Amino acid sequence: MTQGNPIIPLKLPENSIMQNRRVKTSDKLIKSKLNEVILLTKEVMLETQIEFIRSYIDAGEWRLAVETLCDILYEDELPLSATAYSLIQEISSSLDIKNSVWEILKPQVLITAPLPTR
Repeated sequence: MTQGNPIIPLKLPENSIMQNRRVKTSDKLIKSKLNEVILLTKEVMLETQIEFIRSYIDAGEWRLAVETLCDILYEDELPLSATAYSLIQEISSSLDIKNSVWEILKPQVLITAPLPTR
């Protein structure tokens, strides 16, 4: 058995340019995905509900935005597309939100039937 040099993971200082760039990119991606979910669900939600969620997004309170969105969709039994559900799942994973917050929406996901062939 040979022993080589151990691999030590590179940890960037919290205030380094690269660390800040990665955080900003991640923040932009999460905000973008949240706004995309809003676009995909705006047909079924009230404008006041959308504004409420957007206020959390604009304040950088993404966890609250996701939790509120899921609560509204679930409590009002609003349908959502598979794409919206998938985005909620991705965002929740990125923010370490418990699966139980978004999994309750699964029965409300619209199943799109394939187009008939001729």
